[in-house]
Amino acid sequence: MELLQALLFYIVFSLAGAIGLPVARRIISSQSLAYVVSKQAGWVLFGYAVWLLGSFRVLDYQLQGIILSLFAIAVAAGIWLSRDFFSHKKNISNILFIEGGTVLIYIVYLFLRSHNADINGTERFMDMALLTAAGKTHFFPFLDPWFSGHTINYYYYGSYLISLVSNIGRLPYALTYNFALGIVFSQSVVLSAALIFTATKSKMAAVLASFLVTMSGTLFFASCTVRAFFSPAAQTCRYTSSTRLYTPSYIINEIPSYSFTVGDLHAHLLALPFFLFNIILLYSLIGSKKPRWQLFAMLAFGIATSGMISSWD
Repeated sequence: MELLQALLFYIVFSLAGAIGLPVARRIISSQSLAYVVSKQAGWVLFGYAVWLLGSFRVLDYQLQGIILSLFAIAVAAGIWLSRDFFSHKKNISNILFIEGGTVLIYIVYLFLRSHNADINGTERFMDMALLTAAGKTHFFPFLDPWFSGHTINYYYYGSYLISLVSNIGRLPYALTYNFALGIVFSQSVVLSAALIFTATKSKMAAVLASFLVTMSGTLFFASCTVRAFFSPAAQTCRYTSSTRLYTPSYIINEIPSYSFTVGDLHAHLLALPFFLFNIILLYSLIGSKKPRWQLFAMLAFGIATSGMISSWD
């Protein structure tokens, strides 16, 4: 049952790719790279529209039937606008390869996460409160679960986006919390690998990039992991190794490998795939002989989304 719900969450998240694909194809020359970033592009556009309407109190966020209808219309329109893309056999084979790899990474991560899936300890309960409050609000910003009677004063946009996927799929937040970790992990792997492969045409460089971004986070931890693999007796390498590089020790660097292991659904982790999305847009901008206005518009929405997910970005 939970596996089916995990797949449903992935499907709902992926359907946003149909919304983003028509735009991504116009601003990114590589069709494969355009497809890879289409999901992020879709949620940047659709998520911003819903949030803006909710912020101006035009749309009640609890009118989920209306939001689902808007989502279905946007997806259908995107599929129709991209119908020529899906008619090419090469594009279909690329889609099957990309989706097959992404689903595999997503399921493997969730399998590992299932051995420590409880949303307690560290700051997971706080992240769960933000996700729940975001999903149950009528308008934005929502009420702060920690500061009674006041609206949230912490960057909450990432929690809102996850709640939007959860609400459309009619899935409980207690499950989507971990599903979200799987989505962030798998998307970060695929986005970083796709960018580097497009730039270098090297599969080894692409694999190395995805490892450094998601399972390493720092060269210190990466080198430690490699040394421990070839010589287990050489040193003990823990996922916390790179989080205490400075003095005093309370200066914590929550690198991706640490966050994905602990399972804290913090803003800086939710921002990672959108940060990579913006890097890909900048790469496309640099490589364009005559940048289109659509690229600048998408970059503006992308940077605004990253800024609202985590202002550090």
